[in-house]
Amino acid sequence: MVATHRTLPMGHPVFKLLQPHWYKTLPLNAAARATLVPQIIKELVGVKPAYVFRYIRGEFENLDFVSCYVPSDLAAHSFPNTVEGLADLRFRDYTYARNMVPMWYCIRDYVKTVLAVHYVSDAVAAASKAFYDELRRLDVEFAKNSNAMNKNSIPYNVMSPDSTAVSILI
Repeated sequence: MVATHRTLPMGHPVFKLLQPHWYKTLPLNAAARATLVPQIIKELVGVKPAYVFRYIRGEFENLDFVSCYVPSDLAAHSFPNTVEGLADLRFRDYTYARNMVPMWYCIRDYVKTVLAVHYVSDAVAAASKAFYDELRRLDVEFAKNSNAMNKNSIPYNVMSPDSTAVSILI
């Protein structure tokens, strides 16, 4: 979200989609990082603070965002990643997955719809240098619209009430 804020023009649809989150999420996350890691976590882990910060930086720099997509994460943990699969009685108490999977696709479709209004064809999207640069920065192949939609949907899913703890740590 920070990179989007710094690189996309204010009129860009992705900028507009994420704008409400900058006023609440970024300050909350910054405050959590400023408090949790230096004042609490570094005292609990039992290694020198420099190693803690090096580890955290390395984890963040190597984070595979695609594996953090709700469907990808569920599949990696051997859970169904579809509404139909989660309808099985074995998963009736897995509220997070049962809520997040439909929310993921709902938000993904919303982002896709908003972007489709502004980018009515691949040619129009390719002509938008800011949009192309952002997709390239995210290492998305331009032709794979589903991945582009997923990457732009992540901040909304992380903001959900079911994953507040994740939001604070990111």
